[in-house]
Amino acid sequence: MSIADVVPFYIAWVICGFLMIERNMGRSAMVILTLAVCYFEVSARTYFGQTDYTEYYKVFAQMFPSSWTLGESLKMFRSCFVFVVMLLIFVLDLTLDRKSQDKDPLLIMNSVLAV
Repeated sequence: MSIADVVPFYIAWVICGFLMIERNMGRSAMVILTLAVCYFEVSARTYFGQTDYTEYYKVFAQMFPSSWTLGESLKMFRSCFVFVVMLLIFVLDLTLDRKSQDKDPLLIMNSVLAV
């Protein structure tokens, strides 16, 4: 799998971050997280096998079965990205993007679903 195969995935997540998240910190956090994961994957594919990056790959490989290749591990990591995003939005909702009690809690959902 080449880098060109995964670029549309990251473009879709950046666009999703810009268009679908209507929170103060959530939008920028989503875009930063997406770009960071994209940078990690591109650098992992580009610099794989170089001694300077061996320790990073060993740490990353500990999260997955030892029989998996780097490509299989990155594919699983990419598919789990949805859960990382949900966790990020959940944490931001409880901390930095907390809404005041006087506002309608369904305001964002109603604006997205409005025709």
